[in-house]
This record gives sequence, structure tokens and C-alpha cells, in this order.
Amino acid sequence: MAGQQSALYVQTVGSVEAFLQARIEQRVHEAKVVHARYEKLWKHIQDAVMLGGKRFRPYLVMVGYGGFSERLVPIAAAQELMHAAMLIHDDIIDGDTMRRGHKNIQGTYTEQYAPALPMDRAVGYAKSAALLGGDALVSEAFACIAAAEFNTVTKNLLTRRMHQSVFEVIGGELMDIEAGFMNDDTYDPLTMYRYKTAGYSFIGPLLSGAVCAGLADSEMKLLTELGEQAGTAFQLQDDLFGIFGEATEHGKSVLLDLREGKRTYVIAVHAKLAHAKHRTRMAKSFGNIHASNEDLRALRHDIEESGARAETERMIEHCYEQCLQSVS
Repeated sequence: MAGQQSALYVQTVGSVEAFLQARIEQRVHEAKVVHARYEKLWKHIQDAVMLGGKRFRPYLVMVGYGGFSERLVPIAAAQELMHAAMLIHDDIIDGDTMRRGHKNIQGTYTEQYAPALPMDRAVGYAKSAALLGGDALVSEAFACIAAAEFNTVTKNLLTRRMHQSVFEVIGGELMDIEAGFMNDDTYDPLTMYRYKTAGYSFIGPLLSGAVCAGLADSEMKLLTELGEQAGTAFQLQDDLFGIFGEATEHGKSVLLDLREGKRTYVIAVHAKLAHAKHRTRMAKSFGNIHASNEDLRALRHDIEESGARAETERMIEHCYEQCLQSVS
């Protein structure tokens, strides 16, 4: 089984990479007709899409379908284009100028605009250019579905599925933004994970493949449960990397989430388990952009000492067990 899954992954990635390269090169050519600056934006979009990425969302489309099919490549590519759009928008929200060790669209345009403008205006216009790039990829994702070789009914279902993914991720992103400062007692990190991560990264791709296969509602329900648990586990693990991982493997400072005050599950558990000394340090350092690295490392030690890390790891294991139940 592992070998079969590996072969499916390799075949999917190869086909989707070729499709994306050809499609975006065509858009670069078409943009040149409009204006050289628009051509340049599409070249930056091309870099954003083609530079790295595991392509596991296209793979999940094929998993949901039950195997590889060339007809599904545009559908699988649409998932990757939407993911690239979400990353661009996420970087704008977070003010990040780097992605996978390279300047992202915002960082690239900030560098281009800086000689002509005061820095604050250069950054503002660079964010605008990045926003346009992300919007272009959202449009392209829906265009891929429209051009796929399926009947109208199936393509309508796929479009509705993609729309639902976008609708959910916007809600999850808003929860993530507001959680750090709104002090809303109804905020639940696991709910945010369901909508920000699990929906468009796991459930959406799996169900898109299932729609193409014409699976029954009962099978759709199982895939939804699988995607929800897998997506939650993925985000929980990512949160742990954001605090305890190595900077080289996570792509950013492992103290950044603590300095920014991200209200993740592990932080929520720590807040419940922390004793008085831990709570004092958390009040002083968590979400404090001026906190020293030494203070944040001490906070990280507190999180481990309180048992919050171990409890988060138990939750990941629970999600994994739920995944196995969904497919057994």
C-alpha cells in the first residue's frame, strides 16, 4: 500500500507541475499584451507557485478519487493555485516578506518600489501588488475547474466545493487574526483549525476527488471526517514546530509565534495548566514584541514544564486515531 501511495504521489506531482508551468507561462504571455508591468507581476506569480511546495493538496484530490486520472489534473491544480493564493494573502496579513527562504511578492515589490517612494508608501503599494497577485490565482483556480473535461453538473459541484473552502478559510483566518487581541471567550483554537486549515487543505481536495468519482454521501461523510482530523493534527503539529522546532525546518524564528501572541491550542492548554510563576512570565512575555529572546525561551520552557506540549502531542495522537477509524 505504501508503495502504491508513493507512486500515486509521484505521478500526481509530475503531472500537476507540468500543467501549472504551462498554464502560468500562457498567462505570462497574455499579460505581456496588456503591459510589461503586468507581465512582470505574472512572472512573480509564477515564482510564487512554482518555487517549492509539497503539492499534497493535488495528491489528496487523487486520493479522494481513488487513483490517478489525467482528467483530474486541472482539478488538482486548482487546489494548488488556491493554496498559493492563500499563502500570498496570509503573508500580506502577517506582514511577511519572505516565503520558503526567498522574497515573496510583497518583498519583491517593496524592493522595487523603495527607490521611488518613501518606505511606508512603498510597503503599502507592494502589499497592493501582492493582493492583486493572490486575487489572480483565486480567479485562475476557478478557471481551471471551468475548463476541466467533466459534465456541467460535476463542474458545478466542484465550483460549489471550492467556494465553500474559500468561505471557510476566510472565517478561520479572521478568527486567527482577532484571537490575539479581542479577548473573546468563545474563541476555540480547534474551531479555527477546522476552518482555517482542515477545510481548504484537506476536506476540500478530498471531496473534490470524491465528486469526480461520484461517491455516495456516506463516503463523502467519511472523507470529511478524515480531512477534519488530519487537518487539525497538521495544524497542531505546526503550532509545536512554531515554538519547539528548528528555525531551519520551520522557515522562521521559533520564537516568533510567542512574540506575536498567537493563541494556539498549546497556548490555551498552558494557560489552564500554568502555576503562578508561569502565569506571571506569560503575562510579561507572551505577545510582547519587545520581549527578549531570553524571556521567550524561558516562556517556552514553562510551556513544556506545565505539560502543555505533552497534552498537545496527545491531541495529535487522538486525531491520528480518529483518522484510522474513518478509513477502517
